[in-house]
Order: sequence, then structure tokens, then C-alpha cells
Amino acid sequence: MILKSFYVVAIVLTCTAAPALAAGAIAVGECDRAGWSKNYETESGARQRALSECRANGDRTCVIRVEVPDNACGAFAVSGSCGARGWAYAQSEPRAVELALQACRDYGGTNCRVTIRFCDEG
Repeated sequence: MILKSFYVVAIVLTCTAAPALAAGAIAVGECDRAGWSKNYETESGARQRALSECRANGDRTCVIRVEVPDNACGAFAVSGSCGARGWAYAQSEPRAVELALQACRDYGGTNCRVTIRFCDEG
């Protein structure tokens, strides 16, 4: 009886332990400088890649502003080259874009445009 219970637990653990590609991120620096990542196995990997992309032009002010979960989409918008900015994630790309544009406008942006948009395909 004890041996049968062990096999059931082992099967459940084996089935639930498979890793999934489940992380994306957006890092934002000064003005329109930003970087992004998607489809990473870990959140830390996604954050590191987004920061690396953002810092590639020498901007050391980059910080993670959005962590995009599995099967969600992220977007970043900016007004002009150095105006108001907005970022968001949502379950669809159109919604993420809409939210990022709205955030940009809410912070005073008048001609906000989306410069980053993607969906994590976990």
C-alpha cells in the first residue's frame, strides 16, 4: 500500500514539474530608450535581457517597468522622442497597445506612438 502511494506522488510531481516559457519584460531608460524580451523560461532571464537591450546604447538609467506573464502581451509608447511615456501588459496585443497609449496620454503626451509591442507565447 505504501509503495502504490509513492508511485502516484512521483507521477504527479513528474507531470507538473515541466518548465514553461513564461516570462517577458520591458525595461525603460531615458526618453524613448527601452528594451524588451519575451518567451524566457525565468522572470530573471527576461528581466536581464530587457535591461541589456535597454542599456545597449549606454543608458544606465534603465529599469524594469513591465513584467509580462505567460500568454500576455506588452507595449511601450512615447510622446515625441523625449516626452511622456506609457507602458502596459494585457491579454491581447491591441489591449496592451491601447493601455500603453492611454498611460502616455495620461502623463501629458500629445502625439504618443508605440515603439515596442510583443506577445509572450508561453
